[in-house]
Amino acid sequence: MCRKVNELVRHKISGAPAIVAASLITAPVGAHPTLKSASPAADVTSTSSPAEITLEFSEGVIARFSGLELKDEFGKTIATGVVMADPKDRKRLIALV
Repeated sequence: MCRKVNELVRHKISGAPAIVAASLITAPVGAHPTLKSASPAADVTSTSSPAEITLEFSEGVIARFSGLELKDEFGKTIATGVVMADPKDRKRLIALV
């Protein structure tokens, strides 16, 4: 009886690291903010340039680790100002154009 209990305990303990490892692998997937909206909206063409681009995320973001790339209709990159956090809302980034 004691041997069966020891084998069972050993089997359960050896499976525990796999469960912990699986939970560590899946944890970062939802750990990053996702883009909820952009103003002006993505993939929209306009005859005039906006004064600023606003990006709204699912959670707070850090401006110095964030950025955006604006391109014209030919795929050429257009320079923008420094991306900064909205002081009233940590979920929002603003770039002057």
